[in-house]
Amino acid sequence: MMNKQNENINEVQLCSNAVNDILTIKILSTERIQYLIKTHNELYEKANYEPYGPIGDFFLLYIKLSDFNGLVKNIVTAKTALVEFSQIQHLSTGNIIKWLVKYEDEGLYVREKIKLTKVENYDELPNGSILLDAEFDIRIEINSYIPIIDFANTFNKYYDSTMDRYRTDTDEETYIECGVEYYKSNNEQRRLLNFVRHLMNPPIEDLFLVSDKSLDYNKLKNYVPMRVERHSSTPSQELQAAHDTFHQGDFQEAKLKYKILLESRNDYQEAWLGLTIANFILGDYEAVYITSTNIHAYQYRDVINYIEKYRQSSGMSENDFYISDKTCEESIQDFEIKIDKLLWLAENRELYNSISIRPEGLPSIASCCLNGKHYENISLFHRLYCKTYTDENILETKTHLEAVIHFIEKMNIQKLDELLLEYRYASMRKPKFLNELTGVFQEFKDGGDTVLYASQGVCQGCKVGCPGYTFLSNNSRNYMDLVIVSENDKVTDIYECNQFNNERYVKSMLGKRIKYYNDDMPF
Repeated sequence: MMNKQNENINEVQLCSNAVNDILTIKILSTERIQYLIKTHNELYEKANYEPYGPIGDFFLLYIKLSDFNGLVKNIVTAKTALVEFSQIQHLSTGNIIKWLVKYEDEGLYVREKIKLTKVENYDELPNGSILLDAEFDIRIEINSYIPIIDFANTFNKYYDSTMDRYRTDTDEETYIECGVEYYKSNNEQRRLLNFVRHLMNPPIEDLFLVSDKSLDYNKLKNYVPMRVERHSSTPSQELQAAHDTFHQGDFQEAKLKYKILLESRNDYQEAWLGLTIANFILGDYEAVYITSTNIHAYQYRDVINYIEKYRQSSGMSENDFYISDKTCEESIQDFEIKIDKLLWLAENRELYNSISIRPEGLPSIASCCLNGKHYENISLFHRLYCKTYTDENILETKTHLEAVIHFIEKMNIQKLDELLLEYRYASMRKPKFLNELTGVFQEFKDGGDTVLYASQGVCQGCKVGCPGYTFLSNNSRNYMDLVIVSENDKVTDIYECNQFNNERYVKSMLGKRIKYYNDDMPF
């Protein structure tokens, strides 16, 4: 008891000294913040938290400084991103998406930290500094954070509007914070990269003869630019209004705007393109075939091939679509109880081919619409088939290490069992290891998590410098740190790291660290 009391007294004194150190300089520069975080990190990790007194004051100041330090670490990246954005010659949909995807992790991280630190209103702050906390007379110098704020403003301007094009009624919700409405996704594929991966990194070899990725109308929507691209001869104001209406989802109104524009001149390619795709989405296929003859093949060959293929395979009646939709629904239900997924793929290959459109040069697309009516089960089955085929043949497109990381992210024990060799993992036999990992996945799922996101870091403990990954969950923000050892392109060991460094995350701002072993186990 006396030892515990002495330990507590010692922690109180150390925290009191740390608070005094932090408060020594009244306006903190970025260099000072980095120094304080580095100097007092060990105390923060080891001290037992108390909500009051010197310990509580230290924890409060350290966490707030960590938020600013997270922004400091991204200043160089923000400057680079802004330079690259300024060098984009045409702000077309494709160019914007490429930039957003490249800096998606940094953009999402920075926007959250800016909300926490409240540095966005830097031009309204007195003396170019912001109060760290109302209880303490200490301020943060803001000028160094201006590149971060400019980057966040640019990222936010395009990111949410781009994501809006991929959201559905079932995968989004909003919440109000400080009078501002923010978007929160319920869809496990809430990152832009998940939606446009097929556009950014097409596979070298197509699993389905053409592509392994299932697309829907979002593929066609991407061809219509968000900004007018050809300013020299196109009346940008009228055309921009039509594009804006199109990307807001009002295709009937967009169709009307395109038609009015084309009544004055019939050589505006972007208008013909927008009108063609609006007709397609509205299910007016006769109009599609007519308007598509006005778009240039050398510019929009993919769109023309898609339409021609659809014309060739659109002879199905409404009754045919109804039957296919019901068959797809039964196959989806069968998938849930079928253990052998390869057998399920073989049994449903013919069904997949019957509802697929695969024009030359384009990915496989579900034929799930007729006369403006959408057949949801056909779309869901097509997506499920493509995803399952990719998972079952994952080593054709990914390394063994990449495949293991992929299925940890998906929390798929069955596929990990198939992939992992009969080695010892974390000093356990493979069956015991997988059993422990199953418990970990269940703990994530109990917190409402459906997927994990891997972010690379390094071990700083028993195997210094050995690469590993922080697996951060999508809902609870709980996480686990794993070192994954790979030799000769085969994963040979997976174990938890107790001294893991991942510069992308400030651990104090995450949820609970999930451990995949019991405290009495020897590793």
